[in-house]
Amino acid sequence: MTSQNQIAHSLTLPYSKRIAPNRLVKAATTEQLADPTTNHPNDELGIASEYFAKGGVGILLTGNVHVDRRYMEATRNVAAEEKDLRDPVVMAKWRKWAKACKGGEGGKTLSIVQISHGGRQVPRSVNWWSSLAPSSVSLELAGIPQSSLLSPFAPPRAATLEDIEDIISRFVIAAKISHEAGFDGIQVHSAHGYLLSTFLSPKVNKRVDAYGGNPENRSRLLCEIVQRIRKELPSSFVVSVKLNTADFQKGGFTEEESLLVSRRLAHLGVDFIEYSGGTYECAAMMGKDQKMVDTLLIKNNNGAAVRQSTRERESFFIDFVDKARVSLKEEPPMMILLTGGWRSGKAMNDALTRGAVDLIGLARPLLVEPNFANRLLTPVTYSGDSVQDVTALDYEITQPYHFLPESLRQTLSQQLQASWHIVQIHRFGQGETQPDMNLPFGPFLLDTVRHLVFDPKKYPKVVLAAQVAVWGMIGVVIASIAKHIL
Repeated sequence: MTSQNQIAHSLTLPYSKRIAPNRLVKAATTEQLADPTTNHPNDELGIASEYFAKGGVGILLTGNVHVDRRYMEATRNVAAEEKDLRDPVVMAKWRKWAKACKGGEGGKTLSIVQISHGGRQVPRSVNWWSSLAPSSVSLELAGIPQSSLLSPFAPPRAATLEDIEDIISRFVIAAKISHEAGFDGIQVHSAHGYLLSTFLSPKVNKRVDAYGGNPENRSRLLCEIVQRIRKELPSSFVVSVKLNTADFQKGGFTEEESLLVSRRLAHLGVDFIEYSGGTYECAAMMGKDQKMVDTLLIKNNNGAAVRQSTRERESFFIDFVDKARVSLKEEPPMMILLTGGWRSGKAMNDALTRGAVDLIGLARPLLVEPNFANRLLTPVTYSGDSVQDVTALDYEITQPYHFLPESLRQTLSQQLQASWHIVQIHRFGQGETQPDMNLPFGPFLLDTVRHLVFDPKKYPKVVLAAQVAVWGMIGVVIASIAKHIL
């Protein structure tokens, strides 16, 4: 292996001392493969996870596993609650999943469970009546009426102190389940507008107690969760945090506050911090200046050179990371993972070589080419006289709803693009080895309704009752017609 390929170098995490075999991380992506009536890991999830692990990544982050079934981001994701820890059948499913996330028998990939609480980003399909937030501040989605009755997200209630104690306990339990199952660690999700992220944001957190006000108080819940996990789990268990660089909203969580929270976390035994940005209201994690286009079309140039416009976006948050390096210089060591926008091996190698980042997070590039990591690990010279490059598949997803207001198009675009990539994960879970780059548009609209409003698989009794009622009405109509005929 050429020494100039920094991507292939191993990394020892500073607190747990666990060793990642290379610098590539399969970043968390919502899988939505679990049975919505149980939210347990299953075979499809295991097959997809093992496929990604065998693609060559050094660390695999699962999609967000929820600590509370009442407040999930999607009906079909995995949940981890105290009753699961006590159930040997459920834990057997978790152990099977953990093995798959390592790459199967003899796998070397470090497996990390991302644990999360949906907060106020809970769709009606999960909980029709309420979500949870530091304060009763509803989501403001572009093109969506702000009426609580018309919003596809349940109205939030302010968390009580009892709720906060319960939240802390739930995160610790989820970490214990992960450890008991054989996972190598957890990542506490405190980004993208989920519960812990909203506690950090002054735009949403209007509390006047110990969990609101100044940045130290707003970060108290996150820090208490990390401290409890570190206290109750072995030191060899990896602990990571996903944190927004900023919310990119007026009055929201700022870069300066993110740096302050990062410095606090460095003293709590965090092995690595992953930087991202945005919320459902402002999805910076989807990319800078995301172009809205008018037809559903997937363009795949089979690995040809990435366009200049794409290269300019690598990586979405690289400017912030340079500031973080300076801010963390005098703090205890904490590795930096950066996800979002990486498409070329040269850009990744350059960032690693100059010490901007320690780990490279890949999400969507792996959903269309799980073997991309293996290609990046091949002997390549990224510097000197014979510069080479390895690039991700270049593709584009566009949607045919140009007739809608631009604000609504933006909101729909985020959901439909997510749905397109989720379907690719589902294909891998079913044993397929290649993505379908020509998926039809129609099912994504139906899937959006299912995700946001009503999931029939989560409420089979409701569906059955509705079917009985419909057939009963049909029977009455037929009987009435027959009576008049006869």
